[in-house]
Amino acid sequence: MPKPVISTEGFNKLIAKAFDESLSALGTPAKEAVYKYLEETFDLKKWEIPYRTEVVEKVIEKIFGAGATPLEQLIKKNLVKKLESTCIVVGLPEYLNTVATYNRLKKENTAKLNERLNSQNYK
Repeated sequence: MPKPVISTEGFNKLIAKAFDESLSALGTPAKEAVYKYLEETFDLKKWEIPYRTEVVEKVIEKIFGAGATPLEQLIKKNLVKKLESTCIVVGLPEYLNTVATYNRLKKENTAKLNERLNSQNYK
């Protein structure tokens, strides 16, 4: 059975989950501190994170300095893992449309969709 096509809203939920799981790698106290800082300093609630990624990115860089890069990579890795396991992406939200990421995901998902369609004899 083919994976479902994901909506922007569904994609945003995956971003929030990937972010939360990535922060969990830092431990519960650090994770809670990041969420508290986002809310108290920027009035940014957990559910708003996918909609305000530019703020989140700046906060992560401010808090973690040079340590921000591994955390950002972990967030991206977790997001890609969630995407690959749950859905076919059609049109990424603008804030994630880096050329390299978009083209790679589009190519991978198109290839997977074509394989599924061919294996199920859809013509």
